[in-house]
Amino acid sequence: MEQAFKDAERKQWREHVDHHALVPLSVADSQAVRARVDPRRILGSRFAYRDKHYAKRRADPSISWKPKARLVISGHQDPDLPEMTGLTDAPTLSRSGMILMLQILANHLDHNWGASAGDISAAFLNGEELTRELYLRQPKGGLGDLHPSQLVRVCKGVFGLADSPRSWWRKFRKEIDHLRLRGPSGREAVFSQCPLDSCIFLVQERAENGELGPPFAYLGVHVDDLLLIGEEKVRKEIQRLLSDAFPVEEWEENHFEYIGSVINVEKDKVTITQEMYTETRLFTVEIAPGQEDDEEATDEQRMDSQSLIGALGWLSNQTRPDLQVGVSMSQQVQKNPLVGDIKFVNQLARKAMEHKGEGVVL
Repeated sequence: MEQAFKDAERKQWREHVDHHALVPLSVADSQAVRARVDPRRILGSRFAYRDKHYAKRRADPSISWKPKARLVISGHQDPDLPEMTGLTDAPTLSRSGMILMLQILANHLDHNWGASAGDISAAFLNGEELTRELYLRQPKGGLGDLHPSQLVRVCKGVFGLADSPRSWWRKFRKEIDHLRLRGPSGREAVFSQCPLDSCIFLVQERAENGELGPPFAYLGVHVDDLLLIGEEKVRKEIQRLLSDAFPVEEWEENHFEYIGSVINVEKDKVTITQEMYTETRLFTVEIAPGQEDDEEATDEQRMDSQSLIGALGWLSNQTRPDLQVGVSMSQQVQKNPLVGDIKFVNQLARKAMEHKGEGVVL
C-alpha cells in the first residue's frame, strides 16, 4: 500500500509539471534564488493522502483502496496574503440553484430531457498564470527525481494558495464566453450567465437582432464539477464542446454522484439522495449504563455528539428536511449537553439511518 501512495505522489507531481503549474529549477538556480529573494517567497509543501474509495469500503469491505496524493503548498504563509482581501472569493453553485435546475429537468422529462455530470481534471492547474514570484520547497519525501536542494517555481494557482479558486473561475469564465454551438433551429447559441446564480449558465440561441431566445439547456458549475441538463441530443453536443475546451475525461448520465448527493433521473421524477453518506458518516454516541438523562454528558460524549450533529446538519440541509427541526434543537445545546440531549441526537441518527434511501423527490 505504501508503494501505491508513492505512485500517487509521482502522478500528482507529473500532473503539475505537464500543466506548467510548477517548474523545477536547477541546483545552481535554486541557490541563486535563495540568495536573491525574500525567504518568505519560498513556501513549504506537503502531500495530503486519502483513499478515494473510503466511503465505498465502509459499506463494502471487499472494495479495494484507491490511493490519492494531493500536493499542497503552505498558502497560509503566502507573503501576499494580507493584500488579497476581497480578491480570493470564487462562486460555487448554490443548493437552491441546483434544485432549481433539477426541477426544470423534471418539468421536461416528457421531452426526453436528462442530466449529465462531468469532472474537470486538475482544474486549478488549468487556471491563469501566476503574476507574482513564488517558489516551493519540496516536501520531506521529495518530488520525483529532483535533488533535495532544488526549488520549484510556482507558475499557476496550485492547491493551497488563497487565490487559486478565483484564478480558475476567471479562466473558466473567459473560456465559456467564447464557446459557440448550433441551437435546435440552426442559429448560433451561447452560454449566458444566469442573473440569479452566477454558476448557472443558460444555453440560448441568438437572433439576428442580438436578442437571446428561451434556454434549451442549462449548465451548473461547482468549482470543477459540471452539471448539464437538456434534451439528449443537445447534451451530447454540449458535452463534446465542453470536453474540447476543458479536460473532462468522461461524462456520467442520469445516475451519478454530484457534490455529495446521488442524482437519479427516472421517467417521471428526479430524486436526490445521500444513502452512501448516511451509511458511512453517521453513528450513535455511546452512553454508559446507569447514566441519567439530567446528568451532564462527558467530554468525550460532547465531542462525539458535536461531530454527529455536524454530519446530521449537512444531511438535513441537502436531502433530509424531515431532520431539520431536530438538528436545530440539538445545535442549540451542543456546547453543554445533558445525557438526555445525547440520547435525542442518537434518536435522530437512527431515524436517518432507518430511512437512508429517502431524499428529495421532484
